[in-house]
Amino acid sequence: MTGRHVTGVGIPSSIRAALLLGASLVSSGCAVDQMGAIASSVHRADGAWVVDVYSLGGYVRSRADDPGLQLGFGRRSYVFDLRDDQELTPGWHFFAVDLLDRPAVATDSWTVGLEMGLARDDLSANAGLIATTRMARLDASESVAYALSYRPSQPQATRFAYLSYLAN
Repeated sequence: MTGRHVTGVGIPSSIRAALLLGASLVSSGCAVDQMGAIASSVHRADGAWVVDVYSLGGYVRSRADDPGLQLGFGRRSYVFDLRDDQELTPGWHFFAVDLLDRPAVATDSWTVGLEMGLARDDLSANAGLIATTRMARLDASESVAYALSYRPSQPQATRFAYLSYLAN
């Protein structure tokens, strides 16, 4: 009797590849808010803190200024106004990210995989390479003018200054 090998069990190779990729992404790591399979690089710049957060696998974010879900590999960069030199510790941090409790003045991000934005003004679902830059979300009663120079590839060269700030 001749032996027969069954390969694929009737599942198309493209679906098998997608399932394998999805399983490897999910099993590679996960993070919730500022803890988990996550790394960050903190930079003190001219008038700003820049925190680059790198994640692999599933990443659940509940920050008021950047809520969402990510499945894949991504970088999220948060630019905060500098109020105190001791607020953050510059350098690389692993498995725990130190983000400030106030909204970022700007957020720049890219994700390779799946990304769901869950902000009330940005409900979205995207797949592939997703790149987004967003200025601060302001309350309707606020009026802010500031100067910001930011390049994702050179976070230490960031410059930030308030020009005017009015809150009713």
